[in-house]
Amino acid sequence: MDFALTGHSVAPQLYVALGIAGDTEHLAAVRGARAVLAVQRDPTAPIIQFADWNVIADPVQFVTVLLKRLEGSV
Repeated sequence: MDFALTGHSVAPQLYVALGIAGDTEHLAAVRGARAVLAVQRDPTAPIIQFADWNVIADPVQFVTVLLKRLEGSV
């Protein structure tokens, strides 16, 4: 098992970072993710440069809209 600077590393297919700025330790821990989606209101946050996909928005509002749309599609 890999260890990052502050704990375990993760290697998911998709890592969704909701409101996470992306400090150095956090980015080191998720480096093994196949794809990263960042939802962050600050376009200058480090996670934005690291992520494969970015949504510049309030994370709570983003999840609220996403859940409503997913509920409507079931």
